[in-house]
Amino acid sequence: MATWSRFATSSPIRPSDYLRERVSDIRDISEQLLSITWPELQQASVFTLDAPTILMAEDLTPSQFLSLDTRYLKGMVLEKTGRTSHTLILARAASIPVLSGVTISSLAPFTGDEVILDGVCSVLVVKPDEAVNHYYSVAQRLTDKRHQQQLKDAGRPALTRDNVAVDIAANIGSALEAPGAFACGAQGVGLFRTEMLYMDRDTAPDEQEQFEAYQQVLLSAQGKPVIFRTMDIGGDKQIPYLNIPQEENPFLGYRAVRIYPEFAHLFRTQLRAILRAGASGNALLMIPMVHSLDQILWVKQELQNVREELTSQGLRHTPDLPLGIMVEVPSVCFIIDHFCDEVDFFSIGSNDMTQYLYAVDRNNPRVSPLYNPITPSFLRMVRQIVTAAHRHGKWVGDLRRTRRRTSLSASASGVGHR
Repeated sequence: MATWSRFATSSPIRPSDYLRERVSDIRDISEQLLSITWPELQQASVFTLDAPTILMAEDLTPSQFLSLDTRYLKGMVLEKTGRTSHTLILARAASIPVLSGVTISSLAPFTGDEVILDGVCSVLVVKPDEAVNHYYSVAQRLTDKRHQQQLKDAGRPALTRDNVAVDIAANIGSALEAPGAFACGAQGVGLFRTEMLYMDRDTAPDEQEQFEAYQQVLLSAQGKPVIFRTMDIGGDKQIPYLNIPQEENPFLGYRAVRIYPEFAHLFRTQLRAILRAGASGNALLMIPMVHSLDQILWVKQELQNVREELTSQGLRHTPDLPLGIMVEVPSVCFIIDHFCDEVDFFSIGSNDMTQYLYAVDRNNPRVSPLYNPITPSFLRMVRQIVTAAHRHGKWVGDLRRTRRRTSLSASASGVGHR
């Protein structure tokens, strides 16, 4: 524990949120080692829940969270937990609302009092009156009813009204999110945002760290397909340790596949990790922001070089890794047939392609009304992509999030998405 204490006191002065939040992980490991050595200490520190509880604490380690009975854990208020915290990811996967960044000492006088945690609005109501209680009681009943119906529907085939089957896959940024996605009926992972592994830290993840994260997802998938999108960093996703200058138009700038030749060592390390993990499941590889055949030919050569390297080193890896591209640059629409000779599948990145097609910044509220992915021009372009790809026997997916967007989902199916 002395080692953990030294790390804990030194880490907060570092600039990286990622490192600060890893203090909790190191503390977790230290406590587990201590409990193995002296089990009587663990017995004294274990606490159980026997009634509906909103837990308030400075921090909570992943193993502490997993030891709690989620039947009674209704929410958590944590002071030090940040967005990359493993505890926060686990809580999100378990549908436990979390309010973070709150000074716990200010809440100490209310220990044992009735409180309401609104995770949607990030509100904590202390000693609610009758009107507030009634409002949230009705809201909770409606939420529970909707959740139960969603769980029931999750096990059913996804069919359109004209009885066409549609695959529904998850969009995740962490291996910890995978079990919850599959429990909710996901038929695979349509997008693993691998760039999340590179963010909020001081150095890039090494091959082993990436391998373990990718393998964990594939094992959770139990044979279902998992599409790993290679690092989509640069541009609007700044990684300080890469020293890529800020740009006026980051969405049109130096990002994704465009930076791979300069940072080839990072790209090759990621390819090695994905190829090795691919031996444990049904992995697919997807390259973002592709706009030319030269780019995908360069990627294929790098992939071949890495395969040969792994073989020569005697490292187990998948011999067959289907390769696809994200279709998000509109110009690709006109040469899909050319790409069909080089790749195995396509995924349409609807968010970026919409803003590129209409020259609309989706983050600018003054032009956001123009951002509409179900206009005739957009749907005609998608139809052209799907028709050309299907003519060559290639699968096409759509990376948009369709929650509460039934008209959008119906339109996507209508132009050929399956």
